Amino acid sequence: MICPACADLGCGAVSARIERNGDTVTWSDFANENNFDERSHPIDIGPFTFQWDQYVGALRKMQGLGSYEWPWKVGEPQSEEQIQAYMAEMEQLIKGQM
Repeated sequence: MICPACADLGCGAVSARIERNGDTVTWSDFANENNFDERSHPIDIGPFTFQWDQYVGALRKMQGLGSYEWPWKVGEPQSEEQIQAYMAEMEQLIKGQM
């Protein structure tokens, strides 16, 4: 996940290892990264495992949520209801992992 305004690693990014094993997807090895430190900085969360069909469904619903106005316009803004519904679904998926 990188800065949505410029997509520059220099603004900072959160990285993770994403692995698919059959009907599950696992996110692990989270870290903060940028382009001025020689190494990444581990984040002590996860791993999180999702069912493949739920994972793909969540990714499809996510399309267009990252819109912004400055310095250029990308995507169409989502309604507050759409964003809240997506966040609630993601929260339910992650709660099952904690």
